[in-house]
Amino acid sequence: MKDSDIYLPGTHWTKISRRDLLRSGAAAGALWAVRSPATGFRSAMPRSQLSAGSGFVTPFCEWLADPLGIHQQNPRLSWRFPEMKAGLDQAAYQIIVSSTPEGSPDLWDSGEIESAEVAVIYRGSPLHAHQQAYWRVKTWLSDGNILPWSRTARWSMGPRNEDEWRASRWIGRDDLLETTQAQMPGVPGLPKEPNFFPAPHLRKEFSIRGPVQSALLYVCGLGYAEVHLNGQKVGNTERDPGFTNYNDRVLYVTHDIANRLHTGTNAIGAILGTGWYDVHDVATWHFNTASWRQRPRMRLLLVISYPDGSTDIVTSDQSWCCAAGPILRDGIYTGEVYDARNELLGWDIPGFDARSWTPALFVEPPRGGLVPVTCEPTRVTQDLTPISITRPNPGVYIIDMGQNFSGHAQLRVRGPRGQTITMRYAEMLHDDGTLNAQPIDHFMEPTMPRQPFQQDTYICKGSDQDEIWEQRFSYAGFRYVEVTGFPGVPTTEPR
Repeated sequence: MKDSDIYLPGTHWTKISRRDLLRSGAAAGALWAVRSPATGFRSAMPRSQLSAGSGFVTPFCEWLADPLGIHQQNPRLSWRFPEMKAGLDQAAYQIIVSSTPEGSPDLWDSGEIESAEVAVIYRGSPLHAHQQAYWRVKTWLSDGNILPWSRTARWSMGPRNEDEWRASRWIGRDDLLETTQAQMPGVPGLPKEPNFFPAPHLRKEFSIRGPVQSALLYVCGLGYAEVHLNGQKVGNTERDPGFTNYNDRVLYVTHDIANRLHTGTNAIGAILGTGWYDVHDVATWHFNTASWRQRPRMRLLLVISYPDGSTDIVTSDQSWCCAAGPILRDGIYTGEVYDARNELLGWDIPGFDARSWTPALFVEPPRGGLVPVTCEPTRVTQDLTPISITRPNPGVYIIDMGQNFSGHAQLRVRGPRGQTITMRYAEMLHDDGTLNAQPIDHFMEPTMPRQPFQQDTYICKGSDQDEIWEQRFSYAGFRYVEVTGFPGVPTTEPR
């Protein structure tokens, strides 16, 4: 087997708010900062206080661009101006809303309204669950000029109650919940390392009768769900949905998948991570004792509409099947252990042989009610290339990313089957150039054996092609990556 490369340009930033909270190397906990209300446009604002120029206004619904699955029957519609000459004000506006992208304003036409307001409440026809609305805004300026219509924006209505979630149920494998009594604070002696179970994979096949007019997918995976459809990941976000007090509310995510479906058999699946819902890491904050804690579970509803007005639905129920996969362990603090020898090739495409999989089970729902995500999601926003690689000790490599940030690394490797590579993340080095994780390790409670913290482990499947991997359900705050067990000498460029 040839020497391997490690390729880390894929080390990612992630953020959850519009503001660049993580660009200055904020602490890892800042990843979960909520969206600042200051980034919305809540009231009229003189144009002299805005930047100045000309062009189209940018429309928002509930302070978001094209939100899907919202609950508000009368959402707030707002718009932001481009740069304009100082001293100009908005003199009037007109909003039109239609039920189709190119249709007439059958839902609402505000008419020309003399007002400087740049945020108004929708006053059109009542909207039902799964309905989509398309809207534009035109504005008149105080100097007599009229700006062009904005682009056509949209929003859609999500399920707001149990009836609108149809026959969808919470599914998972609650029979895998481990006992955590030995981890509870106050137990004499050192707690034992928690028991871990692999991340469950869920799948189902369904049929499409013909061309699709719309297809809206609503999903809540606790703590996280990575959804797949016909062999590809759905969406460009990560670690969905966001963290809440799950006893009060749980968030669902909406995806428009109309262009991903085809006539005939389709396959949908999800990989579930523990996230903040099933924290088994024993850390200072003791989320492992949270009252909401349960094994990962999912609720899903897919509403498919056809041009003739008919609909089909796909729900999470006991027709789904479940299996363990290559993620042997995932922890929000501890990181992931991924055994590529256990990969389920083709598990998310039609025709996969799932006869060895077990039926999904109905499980207890969380206490909190389902509500849509109404903040910016977590996304990869930037790739960083390492600035240096050093070897402070034999077999130990330090990857310097050049700055602190919250994110994760991408590994590209070619090694023998069973080769185990470990990546540890920290913000500092010792004077001898080795990784200094002491400032953060104290956040983990002492266990026997010792728990990892901000550590990923990858086990090679032994392919003659490069194996490329990124962790799914954790993250780290770091500048440096310590790599051990790597077969060969790591580089920053792919082969």
